[in-house]
Amino acid sequence: MKNRFFVIDVETTGNKIGTDKIIQIGAILIENGEIIEQFASFVNPNMKLSSFIKQFTGIEDEMLSKAPTFDLIAPMLSEMLEDSYFVAHNVPFDIAFLKAEFRKCGAKWRNCPTLDTVELSRLLFPTLNSYKLNQLATELSIEHDQPHRADSDAEATAQLLVNLLIKLKSLPLVTLKKMQSYAASFQSSLKNLLKDIINEKKQLLLTDTEDYDIHRNIALKVQRRQSQIENERLNFDDFETKSIIPLLKKVDPKFEIRDGQIEMIETIEEAFKTRVHGLLEAGTGTGKTIGYLLPSILHAKKTGKRIVISTYTTHLQEQIMGQEIKILKKALPFSFEATILKGRHHYLCLRKFEECMETDSDDTYDTIFTKSQILVWLTETSNGDVDEINLSSGGRLFWNKVKSDSSCCSSKECPWFSRCYYRQKRNAAEVSDLIITNHALLLSDMKSDFSLIPAYSELVIDEAHHLDDVASDHLGIKLDYTSIQILLNQIGLSDGIELLHKIKLATKSMNIGLSSEIDKVEEQYIETKNMIDELFRTIRTYTLAQKQQSKNEIGRITYRFDSSSEEGPLWKSVKSYAFLAIEMLEDIKFNILSIGEKLEAPFGLITDIKSLGKALGDISNGLSKLLFEHESNNVTWVEIEPKGAQNSAFLYCQPIDISELLADRLFAKKESVILTSATLAINDSFQYIKSSLGLLDFEVITKKIASPFSYKDQVQLMLPIDVPEIKDVEQTEFTCEIASKIIEIARVTRGRMLVLFTSYDMLEKTFYNVKAAAGLDGFVLIGQGISSGSRDRLTKSFKQHEQAILFGTSSFWEGIDIPGEDLSCIVIVRLPFSSPDNAIMARKSELMKQEGKNAFMDLFLPQAILRFKQGFGRLIRAKNDRGVVFVLDRRLSTKSYGKKFIHALPPIEIYEEKTDVLLKKLSDWL
Repeated sequence: MKNRFFVIDVETTGNKIGTDKIIQIGAILIENGEIIEQFASFVNPNMKLSSFIKQFTGIEDEMLSKAPTFDLIAPMLSEMLEDSYFVAHNVPFDIAFLKAEFRKCGAKWRNCPTLDTVELSRLLFPTLNSYKLNQLATELSIEHDQPHRADSDAEATAQLLVNLLIKLKSLPLVTLKKMQSYAASFQSSLKNLLKDIINEKKQLLLTDTEDYDIHRNIALKVQRRQSQIENERLNFDDFETKSIIPLLKKVDPKFEIRDGQIEMIETIEEAFKTRVHGLLEAGTGTGKTIGYLLPSILHAKKTGKRIVISTYTTHLQEQIMGQEIKILKKALPFSFEATILKGRHHYLCLRKFEECMETDSDDTYDTIFTKSQILVWLTETSNGDVDEINLSSGGRLFWNKVKSDSSCCSSKECPWFSRCYYRQKRNAAEVSDLIITNHALLLSDMKSDFSLIPAYSELVIDEAHHLDDVASDHLGIKLDYTSIQILLNQIGLSDGIELLHKIKLATKSMNIGLSSEIDKVEEQYIETKNMIDELFRTIRTYTLAQKQQSKNEIGRITYRFDSSSEEGPLWKSVKSYAFLAIEMLEDIKFNILSIGEKLEAPFGLITDIKSLGKALGDISNGLSKLLFEHESNNVTWVEIEPKGAQNSAFLYCQPIDISELLADRLFAKKESVILTSATLAINDSFQYIKSSLGLLDFEVITKKIASPFSYKDQVQLMLPIDVPEIKDVEQTEFTCEIASKIIEIARVTRGRMLVLFTSYDMLEKTFYNVKAAAGLDGFVLIGQGISSGSRDRLTKSFKQHEQAILFGTSSFWEGIDIPGEDLSCIVIVRLPFSSPDNAIMARKSELMKQEGKNAFMDLFLPQAILRFKQGFGRLIRAKNDRGVVFVLDRRLSTKSYGKKFIHALPPIEIYEEKTDVLLKKLSDWL
């Protein structure tokens, strides 16, 4: 077949094949890399268009009335198709409609190989965030003026195809050969195309040895060591931050020198110098990140000691490195080294990946495709970090098989030892001035007696208001049916592809008689899986039978239990099954490790046996602590999905109070820890955060740095007085009323609205009430847990639509950044108090009452105020932002504690009227 490609896009009256019809076609013929023919035409469907299709495509009925019908176009399309690849961005959609239309008019359809540019883009550009055509066009600088018009889409798809073919031809021969062996499983017809490219490379005698590091038949990006600029002649005592800050302006013209930033820098310098801890609340817009990075870099250079920067998420780690560190590296008159360090599971284990590449007897499409994606990615990545690659949900499951973990010892026996991504990152961190990590790894390091992060004595914790929750989560235990079964599945059957099969093959090659031991483990494997299933089914049944159960904010049924005081026949069954499960896990662990000791197997197999043995022990210990060992400082609870499987249950154990742990194991062992966030203080007091994090017995510098924004001019707070109090009405009536208010407000703000809830149940009911109501035609409704996608994906979707309303719960109260006109209104439905039924909060409350304290005033209220500040802070992200915050919770006005919420905000205009009066004010102001 010639390199001839028929690229097409169609617009239709809808998505129903056979009922809906094609209304526009754009087609391009490419041969040997050049466009040789183009065709574009409207198509008369002999039916009226819906308002949605008109808005979506920009096509009107009048444009179609004199257009040719499909039967007049079909012969030409058939001719263009001859001896070509059929190419489209989402082939199944376009080809299904074309075949249906060809069938209806009796024209000849030519069967031909297909290339789907969605699939090929995912394969060849594995690190992109989105594979929508318009976003690919932006990423690859392809002109695409009219998205969702067939002619423009076809042209963009053709240019995309050219880019994809160039990328495919650039791949090393070993990568192409391996992809060719997988090609039959792809949806696109790549086999012949790959064969042609491979033959061409062979004929030209092209080698990849200089461009790639080819090891054990896998091509990697060559890791080039960065040349370090010598700073030996510099006296860092001569450098002062005040003289350095103006240099940032030269690198970044948008950079503004702010008084608050100077104040923050000086405070951190003082804390480092006097070896004390610091609590710094830095309002939005103070330039907080530069404010702590600059003094940290200078201190590291002056003392020769590395400083660790910890932030909440891996995304924020990347953001700091890609933005502020990049600016500082350009601006500073000396060099410094900064390294991102994440948890081990973020990095690819090349040994595991190589072994998985050799196993394909049970591979699904997702597995084969993910292997191919990773092969391409390995030619590009320097880090081997999963956050770089865009994997499907099936791809994430495969990643669990090939990720590095603590049991994958970086022994020199490993054939990939010198190329190990985690080891390279760890080595880079050893010689860095700054290590940028995340709270989870920071706490894992603390838990493991500081063995994961290179030694340090100074630490900056950004987003420090999360430290309490992350510590509770990370220092606790979580077990569920699915994760245990996934672990057990790694054992597998002796005639399968997993560990037991590999052991069986190893014993055969070494003539070791272990068949009875293998048979015993196989029998135990089946019995243990069944026992775990029975255990979690019984746990779920027991939970549903409890009267004290409640629902958490994401809709799960929760029940707090105490293993020492639970009773009844069902609980006896739980304990009986748990005892047997623990015994079985210990037995299978012992037998697998015993087999491993008798094997003289390859390094990888022995490592996997030890790794699995440790993991089985962790599960066994976890079940024992959760269901048999009651500790007064821990709280245990179970969560179940109301509509989940019969064995769907999640067991948790967390420390009630982490303040002593942090005090003894972190703050007492470090010279200076700086904790910063936009929300640490409550009405100018840091007492709550000091108490919750264990800082009461330490010398701590505290500083509240005001935001430079003029909130009085930029924000209005509106409190409708005609909203019912939830205690006075049924929740159904309340959600209907809230939906009505949201619709009224949205009409004035033209969407651009974030609606914040404290429970998923209320969010869901309100969302569907708004959706069912009339009056919001043209508005896009995006609901967390309803619309598919992660928080980041939903936020991105919200930004892309002019008239959008985003409904969010817990995670949307903070951490999303939507500056400018994309967001002009926040609606806070309920004040963000934690549920009194929350397992940890309930136990904390009980203990506080025993001590004679007021749990509401000392725990629930301060926590809610900090969350309220976070939610409010989503609105104004830049000095030119303007917007309004509606609070639909009457308690802000009717309860005495409402003033504490108001006082926690910066000075702003507050209006308390009926909704129609407020909307008139808002309309005039906007």
